[in-house]
Amino acid sequence: MWQDRPAALTKRERLERQEEDTWLEFYPQARKDPSLAAEILTELERDETLRRRHRGLYLCCQRCIRLNDSREARYQRIGHATRRMFNAVFIALPLCAMDLAKKAGHLMAACLPDAADDQGDRRHRQLMEGDAYAQAGRSLRERARKAADRSDAPDPERTLPES
Repeated sequence: MWQDRPAALTKRERLERQEEDTWLEFYPQARKDPSLAAEILTELERDETLRRRHRGLYLCCQRCIRLNDSREARYQRIGHATRRMFNAVFIALPLCAMDLAKKAGHLMAACLPDAADDQGDRRHRQLMEGDAYAQAGRSLRERARKAADRSDAPDPERTLPES
């Protein structure tokens, strides 16, 4: 009977050794795979003795999950920055350019000279054709002609067009 006992112990020791080897195989895998690390971490948190025995694996799994979370956050920040830059370059900038072109068009139209049939021009023509201005214009031209005759200068009426 005492001979059966050591065989049972060796079988038990073999099972413990095999389980220990299996746990040790998780170390490199848990460093690379965050989902496996989360499963191992859940299992280790359930059993206190197992967690104390594989403290390194527990810490490795926590580190892997933390690194994965920071990596995901970094990818989200990069994606957000890329979307904002794409929006600024390809959407907002052309819209601003179109708005500026519209405003510049209105500004350029405002800088153009007014049309000849403007109200001010019509009023000016009415005043010039009126009796008082027409008579003053004729009187001025007459005096200029007499002054030119006295000085034998060319006739200003021929050099200057009448308006």
